[in-house]
Amino acid sequence: RYFKIAVEKGDPESMFILGEMIENGEGIEKDPKEAMRLYKMSADNGYLDAFFVYGMKLLDGVGGSPEPYTACSYLKKGADKGDPRSIHNYAVMLESGKGVAVDKKEALKYYKQGIEKGMIQSMYNYAKLLLEGDGVQSDVEEGFKYLKISADKGFTASIWGCAVLLHQGKIVPQNYEEAAKYYKMGIEKGDVNSMYNYAMMLEFGQGVPVDCKKASYYFKMAADKGEVSSMVHYAIMCRDGKGIPVNKDEARKYFKMASDKGDKNAESCYLKLVFDPSSDTNEVSSTSIDIEDPNKLFKMWWDLFSGNGVPMNKKESIKYLKKAADKGHLKSILNYAEIVRLGIGGIPVNMEEAIKYYKIGIDLGEPECMFKYGLLLENGTIASTNPKEWI
Repeated sequence: RYFKIAVEKGDPESMFILGEMIENGEGIEKDPKEAMRLYKMSADNGYLDAFFVYGMKLLDGVGGSPEPYTACSYLKKGADKGDPRSIHNYAVMLESGKGVAVDKKEALKYYKQGIEKGMIQSMYNYAKLLLEGDGVQSDVEEGFKYLKISADKGFTASIWGCAVLLHQGKIVPQNYEEAAKYYKMGIEKGDVNSMYNYAMMLEFGQGVPVDCKKASYYFKMAADKGEVSSMVHYAIMCRDGKGIPVNKDEARKYFKMASDKGDKNAESCYLKLVFDPSSDTNEVSSTSIDIEDPNKLFKMWWDLFSGNGVPMNKKESIKYLKKAADKGHLKSILNYAEIVRLGIGGIPVNMEEAIKYYKIGIDLGEPECMFKYGLLLENGTIASTNPKEWI
């Protein structure tokens, strides 16, 4: 009630606070459009926080469609009145060209203002522009200075940037010790790329003493967060006993994780451990397991499906059967069609898929596919535009 009275008397702070209350439903019914109307009134009456809030909500399309050009004008007003958040976000819009023509030199100017207001992300963006020299005069010394300042203040992207630049030594002097320090900081922030790179430094003794046991710890940490290269490295260490005891079950597990994410070398290693677990090979991939040969894929399917000399895994086996079928292997086409028709091996029944592969087999002259498909037509399991097609 009292805020409403203050709003009627033209108080911009009350307009802003009442807008927040209506937006969040605090003691009053939520109404995004009314909240936006009050934010606009507050900004138009010069309330500093309102420029940023109203501008960003216009950008996000709160209460309607996104309005980047209007949003940009309000953020610029806030920026020119000294609001740090408006300064930074207006600079972002200038850099990206969202709501305004791209002007990276002007963006650089506003990022510098953001830095002076203590905006750590402005430091990172300012540094990145100077280091890349995209649309502005490159200045590696100035750029790295602010990248390092923002990294030391805990900004994650800056920590990673510092670590990589120091590690590579391409545009700043190489310093493995400093790189390792920043990767360690990145790890504390939960950055998986830092985990992987720090583990590599530990494995090969770059900037830190060689410590394969500790390297395996960080590879596993990153692998468990989904980093594929770390899955492979950790699996190799488990398989070969590098810094840790040999554990082929663990190696299989992590090779399989990487394989499931599309890593072909990991798939070869996984199959090598499944079908030749006594092998002492230290190769990253195996030449004895040809995952492109349909006859070998068919045999892999059968061994896994039936538990023939390897642990039975019917669901996993189907993947290799389908690969062989897709390569035109007739027995695989028939067996895959049968499995998806009947729902064998823990996969759901899929009559449409079965019919598709029966027809592929028929086109390749596979007589059993013709017979099975004819039976389905005869008993009415599938309809035909030609009642005598089954003949």
